[in-house]
Amino acid sequence: MKKLALSLVLLAWLVVAGCSSPSGTQYSQEVLNDFIVCLNDNGAQMFGDDSCPYCREQKTFFGDAFAQVDYIQCSVQQVQCEVAGITGYPTWKGTQGQELQGLQSLEDLSAAFGCELPE
Repeated sequence: MKKLALSLVLLAWLVVAGCSSPSGTQYSQEVLNDFIVCLNDNGAQMFGDDSCPYCREQKTFFGDAFAQVDYIQCSVQQVQCEVAGITGYPTWKGTQGQELQGLQSLEDLSAAFGCELPE
């Protein structure tokens, strides 16, 4: 129960604070839009499920721009997730063999997919 309460407090804080990475760096929606274009250009896909609390938290890092992320919802697109070998959520995969499992900071995604974020 404590974990749930802590997760809800953290999620509420992220929503109130704006779109920021766990590092505390805040990014404008314009920067996030450009970042997502780069992720998409580099074949990044996020596999997850809306019932997954870590997936919901991952989405908050992008704010409204998340709608542009190539997101595969495994409860809806089960075959695509099975073919991709997804065993946990969230999982990020790219066309160059990148695979990141679990909640990722924007900085980690930047490093894995070669997409710059302002400092």
